[in-house]
Amino acid sequence: SELGLLVTGLDGLERLRRFVADLRAVEGVAGAAWAGSERRQARLRVFVEKLTPDDLGAALMRMKGYSFEVRAVEADYNLIEVEDVGEAR
Repeated sequence: SELGLLVTGLDGLERLRRFVADLRAVEGVAGAAWAGSERRQARLRVFVEKLTPDDLGAALMRMKGYSFEVRAVEADYNLIEVEDVGEAR
């Protein structure tokens, strides 16, 4: 399945690249690709196996090196919106 992920708060292209690499290592994520950005918000395509939008949101909140808060989960549209709010865990 494909999920859309909107990420706010990741400053810089290098941090976004690192996040995509880290996201690909999350259990159940088969792949991830940058799909564009605007106004400090990156759009990603995330390809998952047996992960719901809620499951992915929970996994993002547990990721080491980031401090994500889930802003919205639109299960009907397979869309998640998160923000990196500061101090990494």
